[in-house]
Amino acid sequence: MGVCREVAQSTGFGCARERRVLLRPFMWLAMVLLGCCGASASFALQPEVYESGGYQYTIAPPPAWIARHDIPARWDAAQPLGEMRWRNWLFDMQIDHRHGARVRYYDRAYEPVSGELVQEAGKYQIWFSPDHQKLTIHRVEVRRDGVWSNRLSPKAVTLARRESDFEHDMANGMVSALIVLDDVRAGDIVRVSYTIEGDNPVLAGLVGEDFVYAWVDPILDRYARVLFDPKAKLIEHRDAGAPKSTQRSSGDALEWTADEHMVAGFIDEGSYPPWYDAAPATSVSESRTWADVAAWARALYPAPKALPADLEERIETWKKLSDPMQRLIAALKAVQEEVRYFGVEMGQSTHKPAEPAETWGRRYGDCKDKARLLATVLTRLDIEAHPALVSYERGKAVADLPPAASLFDHVIVMARLQDATIWLDATLTQQRGSPLGRAPGNFGVALPVANGVHDLVKVTMPEAAIDRLKVVEHLLPNASEKGVALEIDSEYAGAAADRMRRRIKVTGSEKLGREFLEYYRRRYGNVEATSAFAVSDDESGNLLKVNERYLLKDPWVGPAVGKRSLDLYADALSSSLTLPKTATRTAPLRIEYPLEMEQKSYVNLPEGWRWIGEPAQRKLENEAIDYEAKMEQSGRVVSVTQRLRTRRDVVEPGEYPKHFALLREANDLLGRRVALALPEKASERERDQRLESLMRNILDDGQERKQRGN
Repeated sequence: MGVCREVAQSTGFGCARERRVLLRPFMWLAMVLLGCCGASASFALQPEVYESGGYQYTIAPPPAWIARHDIPARWDAAQPLGEMRWRNWLFDMQIDHRHGARVRYYDRAYEPVSGELVQEAGKYQIWFSPDHQKLTIHRVEVRRDGVWSNRLSPKAVTLARRESDFEHDMANGMVSALIVLDDVRAGDIVRVSYTIEGDNPVLAGLVGEDFVYAWVDPILDRYARVLFDPKAKLIEHRDAGAPKSTQRSSGDALEWTADEHMVAGFIDEGSYPPWYDAAPATSVSESRTWADVAAWARALYPAPKALPADLEERIETWKKLSDPMQRLIAALKAVQEEVRYFGVEMGQSTHKPAEPAETWGRRYGDCKDKARLLATVLTRLDIEAHPALVSYERGKAVADLPPAASLFDHVIVMARLQDATIWLDATLTQQRGSPLGRAPGNFGVALPVANGVHDLVKVTMPEAAIDRLKVVEHLLPNASEKGVALEIDSEYAGAAADRMRRRIKVTGSEKLGREFLEYYRRRYGNVEATSAFAVSDDESGNLLKVNERYLLKDPWVGPAVGKRSLDLYADALSSSLTLPKTATRTAPLRIEYPLEMEQKSYVNLPEGWRWIGEPAQRKLENEAIDYEAKMEQSGRVVSVTQRLRTRRDVVEPGEYPKHFALLREANDLLGRRVALALPEKASERERDQRLESLMRNILDDGQERKQRGN
């Protein structure tokens, strides 16, 4: 969704994980990084400084430069209440960029429609960095029955460093100001306003301002305003659906505004590509080029200082490898797996990497630290390599936005070898095989930190990149018993091997074996493992194999005499064929790419057994994927084969109905029932046994009734 655009402004190169998680509607506007909410409440005439948890904040009137906006007496009748969870009466964001400053004013008014939402409405959280930012709270008020009451009390404000990203191995130094309101009820309008003054000096003012114009609940009035120095030249990007902006010059400012009244809510369809924003947005900044941003980045990556002796020894050892690719692989593996990921995202460390000697010595660093270390080592190995700034959050959309340092949230390495450009991520682990076959992230574009680079470059998918899983199941029914022997060979290649290797390292093969066994018990009932969970790993070819062996005690389904039926399911493909949560879609749909998956199930028929079925084959394809299901018999073996291959990473809105129909049909084909007829003598024997059991039950039932009568 990219809703963090408006409020986060990139807290740093902390190797941003998947941040495009949809927050609750209220929490998006009230709790995102660096805040972004509203205002209204009585306020002190003179600024007063308060301390809480060792941190300070100020209570004061709003700054004189803001444009005040009132909340109307009633909700616009053109927007009925309907099924709204929240009424967002006001969302106002104003920013003062004059004289090299950056002061952000937020004014937010919201109403919980349902009593179940009061718990959320009664607390408000603001994030700021005390290292370079100052928080001033202006107003906290509640309107009930048309009357405003002041709720701004120092006792209601608690400041604490909460480390919101610590679970993602990042310490960012952010402080949370938590405001707890008494007596909030459904139908009350809560209004909060505050200002965050200051910006991280490491960005050197190379920031853009982003404004989002929709959410899942409607907004009555949405205001956006930025003040620039009078002679500033502006550059702007506006998504379709965002309001047109206006510029007005006055004696001391160039004023940019883009307001909208009655912004309808929308349905969150989810599964968006990283470059797509479901809510229209506008980005504006002072006019600059990517060359300006590149020059800023180069200043953060000076020539490294001397490296530690133990690292120098390793470099000398790697230099003895005659193949440059092997030197690259050795250095990459060392940085990826001997230097753990942990980021200290405070002050200049949000964007300025540590010295490679420091990163190696402490054996930890974030993406920029590890990228600089890797680029330094590769350069010493006579391999051209440079850190490269990219964005998890926006992907290729960075190229459409006004150039800004704040757009980037991750750093990788661009290396040149054998006439090829190779993109390396030093934060990943358990990667094996040739780097020429490793798919970069879905970044789309990058800004290499290298002399002579003045613009973005494309990050393309290598032709050799692969993400492949092949599963082969052999099922051997026992002719004289109920049991079926099941042997499974799974082969993971490329990115699939990397993921499985990481999973084994984290979980452990023994525990993972138990997890797989429990899966088959849920599927087939009484199951026991007949051999240990076995793993073999060809690291040079990046091919990992897993072997499993089980005894299915009684997997048969259906009570038919003289027949046995076995349900097979292509679980290897199922997660990649999941239907999106919305059946009617207007946004692009993200899919896994490149991906190749195959699952084959062979049922070996005992002597005299017969398959009750006909060969069948079904091929499904569209612009994004190919899927094939085939069922056939060869000799005494019945086989079920299912294959899936993706052609690209996105399904466009116009292709969605056809794609959705394909997914539904493919999901229907994932499960196949194999019906088998027993030999004639076995069928007769089974009928006799069932008849004998039936007669015994009748006699036992009669005897029981007789005893009850006595």
